[in-house]
Parts: sequence; structure tokens; C-alpha cells
Amino acid sequence: MATFSQEQSSLLPTSTKSGKTPNGSEKVLDVWVDKKMPLLWRDVVYGNDSIFKELFEYQKRWLKTLIDDKTSFVEVGCGTCEMGATLFQQARYTVHIDINPSFLDLAKELHPDLAECPTNYFVQGESSESIKTALEGVMPQEFWSTKRVVCMFMNTLGLVDSAGSLQRMLELAGPTGTVIAGCWHSESFELGVREFYGRNPIFCGDINDPSTIIDVPNANMIIRSTDYETHWFSAEELRAFVDEKVYDVKTQVVSVGIFLIISAKKDAANTAEC
Repeated sequence: MATFSQEQSSLLPTSTKSGKTPNGSEKVLDVWVDKKMPLLWRDVVYGNDSIFKELFEYQKRWLKTLIDDKTSFVEVGCGTCEMGATLFQQARYTVHIDINPSFLDLAKELHPDLAECPTNYFVQGESSESIKTALEGVMPQEFWSTKRVVCMFMNTLGLVDSAGSLQRMLELAGPTGTVIAGCWHSESFELGVREFYGRNPIFCGDINDPSTIIDVPNANMIIRSTDYETHWFSAEELRAFVDEKVYDVKTQVVSVGIFLIISAKKDAANTAEC
């Protein structure tokens, strides 16, 4: 696992936020420093009874059609590397980036074949500068000649500087690559509050606390007792993060999720290849 110095550290925060937690810790990160919480998160989010199950199964099938032995897969905010574990055998390189070492350590235990693969990289980092610059000191030269599919899934986009993060991902993808942001869809927000947050207070706090604000029309929730916030995205919001004069931009709704798909316009990509 590569760990960057302060100067090199230029990756994105993923699943953390300052504030109290359901068990009274000072920061959300505090309850994720061992493997118990990431493992529980994995079981709840990817389990057979999860409202995200259909979304994740589609995501796996779809990504497999985009990745081949000339393509590299990069996931920012990778968690336990569930996507990469299904793709590493067909990708030229896989790169898994997360702020939380507990997620990365657990990923190695859960997916030993992935961990042992010489073309797979685990990267821990936490600031918000250029991802490309950080990886230049880590990845082999061949990586930069591959087509790069750079992804951020499971609504991680709502936990970071959304527009800035997308721009840094586009920088890494380059003119021939693709950026995919998988978010949770605003039209499914009410279902998410009831079936995910309501049933799993350990992750966010009690939604029935009198101080909790649940704004269904705008797909926002703030649980003041734990300082937990979440937002689910509409297609219009996601498109607004990207300059459509420069990039080809698509959105696709699947189950409770929505994907933002970005690539350089074809004329720009063709020019870069010349």
C-alpha cells in the first residue's frame, strides 16, 4: 500500500466527516479505525437484502463491458474494493484509493487474489490536490499509456468537493479516458431514508431524533445529534458540475442510483491521439 507524504498526498476524502458519531466519538472517522465498522458497512450495503443490491449488480455487469487488457480501472473512495475485485483479472491495472486504511486492510483480507496481483495498487491519501500528480510517483510508465476509467461510487461524490473532485478525476482519465460517478438518485431518497438510514442508525444516528431534518423535495438529510449529512442527486445537479461545452456528459438512472458519465469530446480525444 502506497502512502503519500504531505506534498504528494493529493487524493480525495471519502467516507469521513467531522462531528459526533452514534457512539459519541468526536469524529466519524473514529468509529471506522478498526475493521468492525467497514465490515458491517459492507454486509449492509452489498448484502442480499440491501436496497443497493440491484444497483451494485448492474454496476458490476456494466463495468465489465468497459474494461479490457488495455484499460486501467481506478476507484477513488474504494472502500473494501468490491468493484475492483471483480475487474482486476481483465484490467491492465487496478488502482484503489481510500483515506481509511481500515478499508484497505480489510480489502486485502476479503480479496486475497486482488491483494496479491502485481498490477493492483492500494493507495491511501487524504488531501484534495491532483490525483494524477500523486500517482505519477507510484504507477509504472505503462499505466499512463492505457485508457483509464476513473470511478467514484456509492454516493461518495456527496462527501467531497463534488465539482473539484470530478475535475481531478478527469485530469487523471485524460483525453481518451472516462469518468464515472455513481450516486444515489434523488427520486429514491425517501426510500433510502426509510430502508437504509432508518434501519441502520449505527452509520448515521437516529433519524427519529427530534432535531433531525429530512427534506424530501431536495433530497437532503441532517441528523444534528451526530452531525451527519447526506444528499442524493438529480440528473440536473450532476450535469451542472461539468462543462458540457468541453465534455460529453450522460446520466443513467438504475434502480435507486444514478450514474454521471463523462468523457472528452471525440474531436478533442482524436486530436490528443494524433
